[in-house]
Amino acid sequence: MLNVNIFLSFFSLLCLLQISYFLFIVRAFLKHKNTFDAENVNDLELDFLIAIKDEINNVELVVKSLLKQSIFQESSSVRIIFVNDHSEDGTAALSGELEAKFPKKILSLDLPDGVSGKKAAINYGMEHTSNYVILLDADCRPATVDWALIMAKKLEKSDIVIGYGPFFKEQSLLNRLIRFECMWIATQYFGWNQKKKPYMGVGRNMAVKRDVHRDISSKVTGSNLISGDDDLFIKAAAGESTVDSVIDTRSFVYSAAENSYRAYINQKRRQISTSVYYKLYHQIALAIDAGVKILWPFLLVGIWCMLPASIAITCTLVFVVIQYVVHISFIRKLEERDLIVFIPLLVLLYGLHLTILAAYTLFSKNIRWK
Repeated sequence: MLNVNIFLSFFSLLCLLQISYFLFIVRAFLKHKNTFDAENVNDLELDFLIAIKDEINNVELVVKSLLKQSIFQESSSVRIIFVNDHSEDGTAALSGELEAKFPKKILSLDLPDGVSGKKAAINYGMEHTSNYVILLDADCRPATVDWALIMAKKLEKSDIVIGYGPFFKEQSLLNRLIRFECMWIATQYFGWNQKKKPYMGVGRNMAVKRDVHRDISSKVTGSNLISGDDDLFIKAAAGESTVDSVIDTRSFVYSAAENSYRAYINQKRRQISTSVYYKLYHQIALAIDAGVKILWPFLLVGIWCMLPASIAITCTLVFVVIQYVVHISFIRKLEERDLIVFIPLLVLLYGLHLTILAAYTLFSKNIRWK
């Protein structure tokens, strides 16, 4: 009887915590409404800023994708700016060739000797941009031709605009897990932003005014980190600048997910290195959510091993129902409906993934951008 009470108490606590976080964050995310005016954008000055390092396979593709954006037809003052971070695969030469081919639409820059890293490349590029800047990566592909137009119009009334950067769909279990995590992280930072307490965004789909970026960048703590500058930037901007968000399928920017778990875990390890710089209430909330996710697979295994089958079946069914209640709404909103049938499995795998990530981060120290 004691074992039953202990397990059921833990089970009830996890259910309560997950539902509470759903009511606090997910509902805020679901209430988000997109409002923007796509008119009167003639001669809007805008630059796409892309830091590149060994991206020879992506540079020409991203140029072709961006030149299709409707904003190029709406305004003659739009450019693509590449900042090369000492590439060794011919990326610099290729971006130079593209600049020669499209001299009015492309600017190719090289980081000076002695300076390296994505943050340095972005800051250097900002010295050459107009006041409206959209940040993305070389492997990004906009969902529609109106993406940049939507981001630019939002930026007219805000200092910073954060968008959603999903991954291309594949049929592997790893791809589904990566997309699931991407959605959950996005749901959280969009939800917190709806509550006027932003803490992060993704640099592969973000718009910012140049002067705001310069002002905020000088106040960013944790500048010694190799990654996570997007998080630190948004955290520093909170309270001083207006941070808006766009959750519109037309404004999504897709990129390819990692195709091996080792590569993915290394990527995630770089990204979470900034979490210690979040505000305390963000750290506590995110830690509780991660703790719940980590405990679910271990608790369910314990219930099945230690409790009668009837209780184990009931707990499992309750778990499944709660996961669908919590996750199905934002999965639909972010257009990842193929994941719905896998929700309970993905929640359990995500918990195991977080456990591995925590252990790997604790015992591995070497972190690089590329």
